[in-house]
Amino acid sequence: MLCIASRFFLYFTHYRTTNKGNKGKSRVLGQVQAFVAKRRRIIRVIQPLSIQPRPLGCRKLKGYDDVYRIRMGDYRILYSLNETQITIVVLKIGRRKDVYR
Repeated sequence: MLCIASRFFLYFTHYRTTNKGNKGKSRVLGQVQAFVAKRRRIIRVIQPLSIQPRPLGCRKLKGYDDVYRIRMGDYRILYSLNETQITIVVLKIGRRKDVYR
């Protein structure tokens, strides 16, 4: 999640310094609201993992013993599930094209 936030912050600061005026401010405000909405959706998907570690629609990644993914629109959430210790570690959250690299 930190990676998404830092990319957005860099884009946001660049956009804010290069575009002046009311139209630019309203566009930036819309982008900030969209970012906050995506963040809330991600949290809503991650929180139920403590109750059900393999929710409907999760897939096991090939080549790994305990790594799963959850789809959320264009985003993917990769997490590791250790059933012996009953721990879930979120490994990566990002856009579909970047998350598997």
